[in-house]
Amino acid sequence: MIGLILLVLPLQTEKEQIDALLEDLKSKRPETRISAANELGELKVKSAVQPLMDLLKDKSADVREAVAWALGEIGEPRAISSLENLMDDSDPGVKAAACESLAALGCRSKIDRFKEFLKDSSGAVRAAASWSLAKLKEQSATSAIAALLEDEDPEVRSNACEALATLEDIPSVAKIKKLVKDSDATVRASAALALGALKAVDCIEELKGLTADKDKEVRENAVEALGKIGAPASSIQKLLQDPEPDVRAAAAWSLGELKAKDSIKALADILKSKSEETFVRSSACEALGKIRSEESIPVLIDTLDDLSTVTITADDGKSALKSLQQLSIQALESITGKALPGAGSFDKAEAWKKWFSERK
Repeated sequence: MIGLILLVLPLQTEKEQIDALLEDLKSKRPETRISAANELGELKVKSAVQPLMDLLKDKSADVREAVAWALGEIGEPRAISSLENLMDDSDPGVKAAACESLAALGCRSKIDRFKEFLKDSSGAVRAAASWSLAKLKEQSATSAIAALLEDEDPEVRSNACEALATLEDIPSVAKIKKLVKDSDATVRASAALALGALKAVDCIEELKGLTADKDKEVRENAVEALGKIGAPASSIQKLLQDPEPDVRAAAAWSLGELKAKDSIKALADILKSKSEETFVRSSACEALGKIRSEESIPVLIDTLDDLSTVTITADDGKSALKSLQQLSIQALESITGKALPGAGSFDKAEAWKKWFSERK
């Protein structure tokens, strides 16, 4: 019988990982340089700023775009001058990335250029310009951004919706309202998001209509918007039965925002369901804590009791259950105004069971 010898390689240290990525920036393969730039941006490696800036004249437009994005993510102000030079790049993707990174760095010296970019021939640049002006809270650009709600490019219309919401531009509500019937699902989703952020009470019926949209992101954003606006709970509760868990979680969140006591039983049923996604149960648990009704106490204690017998570690993928434990405790404390002693989840569960039994 031949034995197998497994070679266990040590994990890279953070320094070794960064050194390897910095070396990859010198690769002859554009794909490797792009991947390294993206990872260094995600890790926000300050020591990568100069090596990245050295690539801003790379022959590959895709590399220049990745580098521009990474410099914005890292957030080092000394990259501003180099990024400003990219605003004249021949590639639209590079111009768009430079625009967004400059805004992320808080660069206001190019506000007028950003406004010019709202009329650029490239949809990617127009979309980036509206995002950037909103990021910089440039109120003088609201009318020009609102004009983009009728742009031929769906990405531009979508970004314009979100930009106007960020700028809290109430006058644009009437125009955004029209986009709930847009042919593009991303635009409808952004319109719903914007109407919720702007608390467009006059658009409740339109948002209720979007809760039946075929696209799950549209339904999710619509139900969250209804919660932010303060719509009747009845228009939201039915979404607790949606086939998509993200939508069910959003519906539970909204009912919590509304403090909808009529929805306690429906939320409790979700919390009790062990076949339900844990993050949806967590959303229902948080909602019950916000509603703060003593009617919820038994189901919260039962949930805590059930989870107290489960061995939970982050390593075995059950960290979401650990979060649900904590949320159950927090909800009970919110409802009762009490914080019972207990070192672990089992002790906590026993303490709450004892308290509830003595209270009857």
